[in-house]
Amino acid sequence: MKKLGLILLLLCAFSTVAEAQVNRQLSRVPDSHTHKKKQRANADPLGDFMKKLSEDLELNSLQQAAIHDIFERQVSQLKSIHEEPRMSDNEKMDRANVIIDKNEETIMALLNPEQQKKFTEMKEKAKKRR
Repeated sequence: MKKLGLILLLLCAFSTVAEAQVNRQLSRVPDSHTHKKKQRANADPLGDFMKKLSEDLELNSLQQAAIHDIFERQVSQLKSIHEEPRMSDNEKMDRANVIIDKNEETIMALLNPEQQKKFTEMKEKAKKRR
């Protein structure tokens, strides 16, 4: 009887330790859904875009800063347009296109001729993907 009690006690202790180890291991493995959410929350789409644009156009630091500011303002302006309840979808689209066109003109003025050519090519490729 003592042996049976001792075996049961050891079995309970072993299962408790095993369960604790499994729980500890599971807590280290991120839930893929939660992990993806965190990645999206930490993502910087403008920063990623600027990095690629800087590399592709070989922008200097002044150009990078100026263009980054332009795109930050553009994102803010487009968000405001999107959230405007009194405008129709067509009005929103027209207003957004005006902002985008104006910003592209400003950006083109900051670029040298070679960069302008590359930027124009990049815009054309983007339009074809849509």
